[in-house]
Amino acid sequence: MKRLTRWALVLIGCAALAWHGAPAQAQNKDKVYRKVSPAQLEGILGGMSIKFTKTQPKGLADDWDYDFDRNGFKVRFTLSNGKLLWLSAFFPKTTLEKINKWNVDAKFSRAVLDRIQDREYAIVESQLDAGGGVTEEMIRQFIRRFDEEVSKFDQYLKV
Repeated sequence: MKRLTRWALVLIGCAALAWHGAPAQAQNKDKVYRKVSPAQLEGILGGMSIKFTKTQPKGLADDWDYDFDRNGFKVRFTLSNGKLLWLSAFFPKTTLEKINKWNVDAKFSRAVLDRIQDREYAIVESQLDAGGGVTEEMIRQFIRRFDEEVSKFDQYLKV
């Protein structure tokens, strides 16, 4: 076979492999959302058997707070403008040193000290930016991962 013919066959073969051997698209057909509606979030929470109280922060027309008890902890899920999902759990005040140490070691959360009205709290929190796209399963996993972080933070404060 002539050299040119061999090269032509190689190129045809490579093209065929590229066409048929390309990785298949993911089989999971979960819909990706770039904005999460309150109704959608409420459906996810309800599907996880989370009973919540819904409030709207004063002056924030596109924000909603969902307060609930989860595994013995007070948790707030804030939906901000449909694009920021924010979980927070409240604990008694601790030292700044403990907060800083947590933040150095934590991977999926951060801790802060905050004053709400006349009380000071240690708060562990986590955020998920939905603007780039999220699935409902990602939101459920976000909640489950936060459950783990809250439990670890509680144990950490007891040491």
